[in-house]
Amino acid sequence: MKRLIVFLLALVVGAHALSAVLLVNGFNYFDDLYGYLLDDPRFDTVYRISIQDTLPPLSVLQLYDCALNDGFHSICDPVAFGDLLADYVDGGGKVLSIYYSLKGPFANAPTGRWWDDQYSPYGCTSGEHLHGYQDLIIDNPGHTIFDGVDGVGNVYGRVQTELRPGAVELAHFTDAGGVALNADESVCGINYSSSDDHFWTGDGFRLIANAACHLADYVDIQPTSWGQIKALGD
Repeated sequence: MKRLIVFLLALVVGAHALSAVLLVNGFNYFDDLYGYLLDDPRFDTVYRISIQDTLPPLSVLQLYDCALNDGFHSICDPVAFGDLLADYVDGGGKVLSIYYSLKGPFANAPTGRWWDDQYSPYGCTSGEHLHGYQDLIIDNPGHTIFDGVDGVGNVYGRVQTELRPGAVELAHFTDAGGVALNADESVCGINYSSSDDHFWTGDGFRLIANAACHLADYVDIQPTSWGQIKALGD
């Protein structure tokens, strides 16, 4: 009996290694998140830019797949910063709007077109913070944003939020929004602190990294092979 190998094919779907930029209000408040992203093999480039004294040009932001923003200190120009983020998203960029950056005109957070045209999935309803320990309630645990996330608990501070039209909420707190995507999934809102003294337990940094990967369409390397061997009679 003759054996004929009809075909044997191996296919590898390549991953897109991501680049991210942290737009921060004070470097020393976000070392832990910066270090986490540097250690995450899904990211090949992670950089920090301070926005306290000056803003980067749009051409610099466009070097990165995703921009992350949180902060406790002043932005040099909240209106110009909001316009910059809006221009970045209009050009295909993705943004994680985290905690304080959700506050808009109620704090030193991006306003301008970012706020007026409702790019973020969350708006803010008050400058007063919500305090008291709560666990993040995950409504859609099968979403890729929650891959490897067992939970985020004991979250002490939250921004008072409202879900914007067309946005989809993936997780919440009993008194505020938690995690949401805007209608075209160009912006993710995350309502807990990413600073070093973050006042939460669990997988908060993993969730933030996952959200950046989801927004930027990260794909893991998936090797696939198949083959067929036929036995032919004499």
